[in-house]
Amino acid sequence: MRGKLILVRITCIELVEIWIMDYLKLTVLFLGLLLIGCNSKESSNNLNDESAFLSEADSIAVLNDLIEEMKEENYTNLTSFNFPNYGCMPMLIEKRDIFSIQQDLKGEIIINGLLDSKSITNEIVTYFSANREKNDVANNYPMYSRISRKEIIHLTKEAIEEAKKVKNTPGALEDIIDFKERQVEEWMKKLRAIKVLQIDKLPEPSVQAHITIEYQDTLKGEHLIDSVLVGFFLLRDYASKKYFNESYLTIFQRNRKNETLLDTERLKALSILYPLTILDKEGLKKRGLKYVYSNIVGYPEPPPPPVFEK
Repeated sequence: MRGKLILVRITCIELVEIWIMDYLKLTVLFLGLLLIGCNSKESSNNLNDESAFLSEADSIAVLNDLIEEMKEENYTNLTSFNFPNYGCMPMLIEKRDIFSIQQDLKGEIIINGLLDSKSITNEIVTYFSANREKNDVANNYPMYSRISRKEIIHLTKEAIEEAKKVKNTPGALEDIIDFKERQVEEWMKKLRAIKVLQIDKLPEPSVQAHITIEYQDTLKGEHLIDSVLVGFFLLRDYASKKYFNESYLTIFQRNRKNETLLDTERLKALSILYPLTILDKEGLKKRGLKYVYSNIVGYPEPPPPPVFEK
């Protein structure tokens, strides 16, 4: 409801550091099968991990449902007000913030202009994890911001006051009021995330970091998208086990059966750590979205990979 600001209080949880899983491979089906094995090995140490007791078919079905939900999450993110080129003038985007995947006429995969036979899934994991702990200006991966809890609280309060001020201004445009309220929502999301993660600083990749996918064959294009999404799944799964001592799949399945505030906030926190911004040209067309070109820092001619507007 426009003009209404809602503050949600969440319960903090205790964190347990766990061992890092080996990266799983390629397709959603294969990933599902591997997860069965991993969960069965961990079940003796983590009796609360419900995925350890799912059948092979059920685990694959749940994983497929999660991947489909991630696709919808991606399109929601792309049409949100805070995506860099949605509803505003084109802005400069660094080359490091573009992960370009193209399928040529021969069906070969080109990543960032280079013919690449490596796993797209593993490439995505590397792309978004390289600078997560510490930024390295020498590499070509997205930079991370690390805003403290104190700063988030301060900026959230500022956003709330600004939204109230605009709302109480005579003649204020509804679009401006809506924009300010959505700013509050974004800061509230960060505040809830840092609380549920129980960390001092919230690591977030550059807001401009995104993946562009262009393909000739629709079926192969869907496989490319799934490979990218599996990469994001692995990133979030690692974070879930690190911060919550449970798999991403387990939390998703449990919350789907019996939705709770805690599990909902955990899932949202994981999506903030690794936000989905995949520009699928054909997929966007089907949803009534179109591409526009932006200025890319350090990107050679011809024109750079596009971003889009509604």
